[in-house]
This record gives sequence, C-alpha cells and structure tokens, in this order.
Amino acid sequence: MKISESKKGKNHPRFGKHLSEETRRKISEAKKGENHPMFGKHPSEETRRKMSEAKKGKHPSEETRRKLSEAKRGENHPRFGRHLSEETRQKMSEMQKGKHPSEETRQKMSTAKKGENHPMFGKHPSEETRRKQSEAKKGKRKSEETRRKMSEVMKEKRSLMSERPLSEETWQKMNVAHTRIPVSEEIQRERQEAAKLHKQQRFQRKLAEVLFGKETVGKYPLMEYKVYTRTRGEPIREN
Repeated sequence: MKISESKKGKNHPRFGKHLSEETRRKISEAKKGENHPMFGKHPSEETRRKMSEAKKGKHPSEETRRKLSEAKRGENHPRFGRHLSEETRQKMSEMQKGKHPSEETRQKMSTAKKGENHPMFGKHPSEETRRKQSEAKKGKRKSEETRRKMSEVMKEKRSLMSERPLSEETWQKMNVAHTRIPVSEEIQRERQEAAKLHKQQRFQRKLAEVLFGKETVGKYPLMEYKVYTRTRGEPIREN
C-alpha cells in the first residue's frame, strides 16, 4: 500500500482533530512577511501553467462553497475594515486597462450571475440605502471621456438588442420585477423632475443644432446647455 493511501481518511493521525485558535494564530504569525517560504519568490510561467492544468475540471461541492463563503464573511474577511489607498486604486486601474474578456468569458460570467445566482436576487435596498446612494452621487459629474465611453457602450448594446430582441416572456418578467420594487413619493418626484429637466436639455440642444449647426454644438456637453443666442454665433453655456 502506498504511503499516501495509508494516511487517508480515518487513518490520518490528525483525523477528527482541530487546531485551537491560539495554535492557528501562532502558525499564522510564524509564516507572515519574510518568514513565509514564498516571500519574494514568484512562480515561473511554466509553474503557473502546471498549476492551472492541475486545477482544471475540479469544482468544490456546494457544501464546500458554502463553508468557504461563511468562513470569510464579515469580520472574518481578511480585508474587513480596510480601505485601498488612492495610489493602490490607481495601480489596479492601470493594470486592468486594455484587458477585455473574450465573448465566451463574458457569456460564462453572465450565466453565472443570472436569476437566483445573482447576489442581489430577491433583495431590495431600503429607503435609507437609496437615500445614501442618492446623496453619494449628488454633485458628481462624469468627464467627457467617461461620457463618450458610456455612449459607445450603450450604442453597442442597442445594436445587439436590435439583433436579438427580447422575448415576450422576458418583457413580462421585467415588468413584474419593476412593479415589485416599492418606490417612495420623494423618489418618484425626483425622477419626474430629472426626466423633465433632461427633456428640456434635449430640446435646447436640438434647437442649438438648428441655429448653430451640429459641429459647433458638439463642442459642449449636453448638461451644460441652458440658453442659446445668435450674438457671437455660438451657444452660451451655463456658468
């Protein structure tokens, strides 16, 4: 019998035994920082490839996933109470620039979070949470570059939607989902005012395009339009 087989399951000397919190803490401290055997070392591309191949096709059971999830919730999470610095955020942002998942990967990510698998499935933010989210976004304006990117993304989505129209069943589900979400009168009033303002701004922009031409109007963001004049041959922006 092989040595590995002789120490599996009940035959293992540590079977059924669990380390105390004090022992776990000591082991953790003994392997932190420079004491860790992998401190300052980086696996080669060949090693990374072998590790990847060894894990392919292996999936933890639902029970194991649940235990892993519970073990790192709340205060048990290694990042609990910690916040990334602006410098770290900037570095992470730079590392992700230019990286785009393949269509197959996007499809897998989408499927993995559909329906009951979505972390917000069946959950609705409270009025307090909605208010905080609203307050956090007030006064923040997206840059021209961000607006342009968002516009391009939306155009691409509309193009895909025109190629793959939603089924009657999907429309029904969306309608039911929206009717279930309770909205306060204050939020409804804010939405109505925002829609009215947006409609006015769109009208003003269309008027400016007629008066001054699309090329001149294109130099200014939509949200900055308020009054238009022929005095200098271009629109006046709100200060």
